[in-house]
Amino acid sequence: MHQEALLELFEELVVRSQSLTRVYRMPAPYPDEEGYDEKMCQSWAVEAEAALAAVFPETHPVRLAWSRILATPSGRDICFVAGKLTATFAAARNLIRDDRLASLVDMIRVESESELLDQAQVLVEANHHAAAAVIAGGALESHLRHYVDKHGITFTGAGSISTYNSAVGKARKANPAFYSANDGKLVEAWGGFRNEAAHDPGNFARTKDDVKRMIEGVREFIGRTS
Repeated sequence: MHQEALLELFEELVVRSQSLTRVYRMPAPYPDEEGYDEKMCQSWAVEAEAALAAVFPETHPVRLAWSRILATPSGRDICFVAGKLTATFAAARNLIRDDRLASLVDMIRVESESELLDQAQVLVEANHHAAAAVIAGGALESHLRHYVDKHGITFTGAGSISTYNSAVGKARKANPAFYSANDGKLVEAWGGFRNEAAHDPGNFARTKDDVKRMIEGVREFIGRTS
C-alpha cells in the first residue's frame, strides 16, 4: 500500500477514534481511566491494531506501546484503555503524515536483506553452496529493485538482477552519482552465480570461498548503496 493510501486509512481511523463514546469514569484504583462504549471500542481497536501490524514491526515503539497498554490490569477490557490506545494510534498516524515512514520501510528492508545473507552464510558453512548463492542472490535482487524504484530508474522486461543492473548502467550516463561501473561488473557476476545455482544446482561448481566472497560482497554493496 502506498503512503498516500496508508495515510488515508490512518486518518480515517483517527477520526473514528474521536467519535468513540465515553460512558463513565473508572473508580479507584484507576481514577484517571475513562470507560468507553465497549462495542464501538472493540470494533475500532481491531481495525486499528490490524493497521499498525501491517505497517510497523513488532519491535517498533508504537507496537510496543500498544502492547504495554493492553498488558495493564485495566487493559483486559479495551473500553477502559481506549483513550490511551487512540493517543498511541494518533502518534503512529503522525509518523506517516510527517513522511517518516520511508526511513522505517528502508530499515525493515535492509534488516530483511541482512537476515537473508545471514541464512546464506549458515548454508555455505554447511557446504550447501548452491542454496547459499540462490539466497544471497535473492537479497541482492530485492535491494536492486528498491534501488531503481527509489531513484526513478526505468527498465523494460521482467525484473532480474541483470535487468536492474543494466538499467542503472544506462541511467549512470546521465547521473554519475549512481553506483559505479565497477560495482555493476560485480553485480553482474553475482547474478551469474545466482543463475548457475538456481538453474542447475546439481552441477554448481563454485567453491565455498567463491560463495563466501559473494555473500560478503553483496552485504558490503547493500550497505554502501542503501
